[in-house]
Amino acid sequence: MSQLDAFFEHFATYISTGDASALSPYLSETSNPEFLKVYRNGAFKAGVDALSANFPTLKKVLGDEPFKSLCRSYISENWPSDTRLSSYGDGLSDYIRKCTKHSSDPHASRQVDFAMLDYAWLSSLLARDEAPLSAQSILAILNDNDTQGLDQLQLSSSVRLVQLSGNNMLEWVHLKFNQDGNLNHENSKSLLFWRQDNVVHYRVLNKFEGQFIRTLADSGSIFDAAEAAINAQPNEDVSALFSALLSSGVLTQSSTETQAIL
Repeated sequence: MSQLDAFFEHFATYISTGDASALSPYLSETSNPEFLKVYRNGAFKAGVDALSANFPTLKKVLGDEPFKSLCRSYISENWPSDTRLSSYGDGLSDYIRKCTKHSSDPHASRQVDFAMLDYAWLSSLLARDEAPLSAQSILAILNDNDTQGLDQLQLSSSVRLVQLSGNNMLEWVHLKFNQDGNLNHENSKSLLFWRQDNVVHYRVLNKFEGQFIRTLADSGSIFDAAEAAINAQPNEDVSALFSALLSSGVLTQSSTETQAIL
């Protein structure tokens, strides 16, 4: 490793940890190591700014200063692994959950919900582009009795599943889009996000829909998903749900990035 490479490695270590000991050989005897804090503070500010952009409704719920305090604490323990901060904060909801595990604050779970909702929307927006499965493709599979092809159907890589602890979706919609939510199944705490035509859509899921989509996300099998959904709600129409998922662009034949946020 060259001296320059070693310097950058030690400097990066200082920025992320605050330990400046490895930088001593690069400083003159008259240099005050305190000046290095300018760079570390700048990195923290960039992290706080990124989290503010990525979690706008959580910031509104907490207030400016409490949110900044949360961000600084999170950054200290979860330093960004990528200089591109557009998707930074994937572990923030889990971090809040861990920090408030023994808290008596009745709003702690609400903060977790808002963090999950903000990041689900963001990660759906940033998911890789992927052509939705067309109706023609489905018809070809069905007409050819290609059950193997049908069973290879997956949720789009932009799909995000969120399980809330409280009924916080309507408030999130209001804070996020400055409008009142117009949602189906308002008492449900299971949410679906997906991107179609460069717009992130959301839907509150009932028990039947949630069971189908969650099983499909976990098993990758349309047949397993249908069986689980029918067992949960025998009177529901799985073909109608399948058609709705198809027309909305939720399904594809080649997805490896679908994830569930629990």
